[in-house]
Amino acid sequence: MKTHPILIVIVLIAIAAVGFLYFGIPGGSQNVAAPAASDTSADTEQSTEAIEAGLVGAWQSTDDEKSVRIFNADGTLSEVYDGEEISGGSWNVFTEVGNEPVPAIPGAIYLKIVDGEEAYYFSIAEVTAGSLALIYLDRGGVLTYTRVVAE
Repeated sequence: MKTHPILIVIVLIAIAAVGFLYFGIPGGSQNVAAPAASDTSADTEQSTEAIEAGLVGAWQSTDDEKSVRIFNADGTLSEVYDGEEISGGSWNVFTEVGNEPVPAIPGAIYLKIVDGEEAYYFSIAEVTAGSLALIYLDRGGVLTYTRVVAE
C-alpha cells in the first residue's frame, strides 16, 4: 500500500486545526473554570448572588470612554453615551441555561440584558471591585469595563 504525501499533509493540517480550535481560541474551553466536585446548588446560588452584587454600579467601557453601562440593584439597566442615556432595559444573572439560546458551558455564569425587544447574552469572564469582562455569546467578542467611582 502506497501512502500519498498529500493525504498525510491534509490529515496533519486537520489535526492541527482541531487542536487550535480546542486550545487556541481566547475564551475557549480551557478558559472556563469547571465547578469543583463539591459545588452544590447552594454554592452556585451564593456565587450568583455575589456576581449580581458585584455588577451593581456604573461601568465605563475600556474601548470607548464615552460609553457607560449602569447596572441597578433592582435589575434595571441604563446605557449612557457621552453623558446621555441612550437606552434602558433589564438584566439578570443565571447559571442554568434552561430555554435560553446560549451554549451550556460547565461552570459558566451568564448575563442576560434585555433592551426593548432584543435580548443580549454574555458569559461573565471576570467581575472584581474595579473591572468587568463580558464575553458576547452571539459574536464571541470580549467587552471590558472599569468601575466608575463616584466623586
